[in-house]
Amino acid sequence: MAKEVMEIYKIMNTPSKKCLILDLDNTLWGGVIGQDGIEKIALGQDGIGRAYQDLQREVLKLYKKGIILAICSKNNEADALEFFKTHAEMILKLEHFAAKRINWADKAANIKEIAQDINIGLDSIVFFDDDPAERKWVRDSLPQVTVPEPPQDQFLYGEFIKNSKWFNSYRLSEEDLSRNVTYEAVAKTKSLKTSSGNEEAFLKSLSQSVILEGVNPSTISRTAQLCQKTNQFNLTTKRYQAADIKEIMAHKSNHVYTIRAKDCFCDYGVVGALILKEQKKDESVLIDTFLLSCRIIGRKIEHALLSWLKSRFKANGYSKIYGSYSRTEKNGVCANIYKENNFTVVSESDKGTLYEYSLNKKQKLSSFDRFIKVKLKKK
Repeated sequence: MAKEVMEIYKIMNTPSKKCLILDLDNTLWGGVIGQDGIEKIALGQDGIGRAYQDLQREVLKLYKKGIILAICSKNNEADALEFFKTHAEMILKLEHFAAKRINWADKAANIKEIAQDINIGLDSIVFFDDDPAERKWVRDSLPQVTVPEPPQDQFLYGEFIKNSKWFNSYRLSEEDLSRNVTYEAVAKTKSLKTSSGNEEAFLKSLSQSVILEGVNPSTISRTAQLCQKTNQFNLTTKRYQAADIKEIMAHKSNHVYTIRAKDCFCDYGVVGALILKEQKKDESVLIDTFLLSCRIIGRKIEHALLSWLKSRFKANGYSKIYGSYSRTEKNGVCANIYKENNFTVVSESDKGTLYEYSLNKKQKLSSFDRFIKVKLKKK
């Protein structure tokens, strides 16, 4: 019993990986398509082919748990895609993969591109490849990426993935379970951004909407999870637990919101949290916590939310909004958010920078306000 409790404790307190990137030849199937041809590839219910099916079954289970899958393979793309589409024994399908790099380029460079495509850190990735030279290259080039040593016996590949601890999570939220779907949408969004030509046209084409909703018993766990896990767009990095959030909510002058996001591709679910504290003595409001999932970084949602806050609190008779930024190793992406939204510096110290925005100013609408709808869901 004590051992089981310790195992659960480790799972709860060890950051879980988000993405599994897989090689193809001699990893998802036996043989090399470019040399052996499709007809000689080993994959099926008999012989060595069963080993690769066992691996695919375990990978599919990860997909259903919300783990993002991607492909990084040195191969002729047309041959590999044809195999996925036509081989009857394939358990994994192309639609299970959020990103694909099937070419003859450096695998480390391809992995960096995949991470950029789906907006995750390299330290959230596990790369599985049968080739020891490729594993070493990726380890040496990208030390943040986890590159395991697979068993020499291919029949143990499936068990190896099954028993790994990289993707363990004691509690899975609705957003965790649908994560792979939303990351596919993220990749589509990046493609749309490339084809749109300019930022304004891109934002308009996304048809984005953001919904703020007061945290309730059903969303406290997700809010705490975001506080614990969000590193990149997290202005203050306060690691609130569920009990802390309940305590904050107990004060009527505090407001705790979840942030949901939608666009033309997908409903991303709860992707952020906002904690506000009213300061009655000077008719101001403090942004205690403002965080967003990496899935929607770069979509200008943060700008639309700050504009909404300005309008709402000005209408309610408040004079100022305060917000602080505390730098960490990972949150540089949001370092200038307050400056970009016309907040001014009040004070700076080793702990961070405090900003303020005077609500007496005349607010100017930006393209972000025009193209991103922000709504408050009433109780």
